[in-house]
Amino acid sequence: MKESPMAEDTQTENNHPHTVLVVEDSKPDQVLVMNQIHALWPECNIVPVKSIHEAHEACTKHEFDMVMLDLNLPDGSGADSVQSFREFEKNVPIIVITGSLTDIKLQEAFDFGANTVISKTQMMVEDFSKLLEDTNT
Repeated sequence: MKESPMAEDTQTENNHPHTVLVVEDSKPDQVLVMNQIHALWPECNIVPVKSIHEAHEACTKHEFDMVMLDLNLPDGSGADSVQSFREFEKNVPIIVITGSLTDIKLQEAFDFGANTVISKTQMMVEDFSKLLEDTNT
């Protein structure tokens, strides 16, 4: 990840729009996440994928500023999804999104390399924008 403060024009220090990988197998949830990101960063490039395998392929083609990662995917379950992602992408910040938060899921996700864990309901509040900004800086 590029370590840089956010510029006024919602672009990274190299004057390129943010690029975010959204790993979510539910189409409605994928659209929700993408809409929330675009509300904060209208010029953002979002690459949506539905599995860890597709995420790996995307990471070979693009450099991402951030990843929004669902915990339950066709080829990954729970915190193992974070661990699988970290096997091929070590440095990009990961925001885990999940339908249900438990202390166990939280701790496991952090142990495997997540930067932040939020419930899908948290994406609908104003704090979500602050979370994205804080994770990107």
